[in-house]
Amino acid sequence: MKKIALVTILSALVITLIGCGTSKNKVENDTSEKITVNYKNEIKKLIVDYTFVKETNRLLNCSSHSKAEAFDKWREKLEFVMCSHEALEEYFSSMKEVYVFLFDIVARKDILPDQMKKCTLSLEEQSTNLQSYFDNEISTFHEIYKAYLDDISVEECAQLKVPQLINVFRKSKTESNVIVKGLADEFRKNQTKTKMFSLWREKTGSKTPREWSAIHRTPILCLIPKNLYDDAKKAFEVLNRTTATEKEIESALAFLEGADFYADLTEPEKVDQAFAKMLGRYKTILTDIEKVRDALERLSVEPYEWDTHPSIRSKILELAKAEYDAGGSDTVLGAEGALHLVQLQLGFLQIQLRLRLVVGKEGLALFHLIPGLHGHGGHPPALVLRDLCLALSADDSSEAIHPSHTAQAADHGYGFHRRLAFAAFSAARQAAQQQQRR
Repeated sequence: MKKIALVTILSALVITLIGCGTSKNKVENDTSEKITVNYKNEIKKLIVDYTFVKETNRLLNCSSHSKAEAFDKWREKLEFVMCSHEALEEYFSSMKEVYVFLFDIVARKDILPDQMKKCTLSLEEQSTNLQSYFDNEISTFHEIYKAYLDDISVEECAQLKVPQLINVFRKSKTESNVIVKGLADEFRKNQTKTKMFSLWREKTGSKTPREWSAIHRTPILCLIPKNLYDDAKKAFEVLNRTTATEKEIESALAFLEGADFYADLTEPEKVDQAFAKMLGRYKTILTDIEKVRDALERLSVEPYEWDTHPSIRSKILELAKAEYDAGGSDTVLGAEGALHLVQLQLGFLQIQLRLRLVVGKEGLALFHLIPGLHGHGGHPPALVLRDLCLALSADDSSEAIHPSHTAQAADHGYGFHRRLAFAAFSAARQAAQQQQRR
């Protein structure tokens, strides 16, 4: 480096002397004193430039060979500094002149010889302090912007060295405050978000509730107790989304940290029970739940939504009808046949109460007169009880049967009980409607 600098100085001297000699040939009144002054000024400028290049190479651990190259090295370095030049000038008041000088270099301002000399001297004097800043930049950053980083550690501040901070050295203090505050807020949100997803993955072995539902082919909300359903649904939606507010994430994390349903999610028996419960009144006839899952998976509805999507309810009803028509009624009869007589009677009383709300007292009276409604001992057959419930919630426009068909249904035994139930309900409702018109 010294050899290069010496060659540079000597070259400049030769050029200067030649220039001075030429000038002397052209301008006869130039004095030797003027030549000497020019000579000395050029030497001083070269010494300042040499000193600047030397300090630049030492501080930045580079190998610049000229002032222009040294300027470029400073621009590269300061592009990734984490603090605004104004913030640094205020925080390091004794180094203000140095940071002003560096900013002028970055901003490509004209630097006059006198300023270059003065600033180079300051750079040389403050080189140790400047090196200390570079070595401890993150802790200085944390101190300068502590108003926005009070709950973020010095170690965590290293994660804030992101593209948004590039060229922040050029910014004013106010502009840099806005940038740092935004980064800190985003960091906190991401920290909470990371903690939330880590907790969920640890407890469930899945990335999201949506993925858990797909893996286990069961809507996860079916396993959540009723008193937690609303809060769980909100938390699960936050987990399922790619974006959420900081408040939503904090609320979801608080819920997940206090939840106690994780054990049920890992027990296949509990999961299957929850799926069967989703089938409602059809769970008795749809006993092969894996077959049901296979059928539902063929629909364009994600398992997470199986418990609420209308097309799923329709598909379950379709599967139940198909199973019933294929001989599933025997299964239902066998299961219901074991019920106690009192249970059947209570069930029928419940149907009577529900039906009275729908068709009125007069319609209910006619309902009892329909042939074949009652089985042995004056009690309704078990399967008729089940289908009466179905009838009360069905659309009789597609299932209604004329009352005259009921006697034929009764003659053929339980094989026609489903049509009988719909016929009974249809007749009772028609009677109620006629009564109202009167």
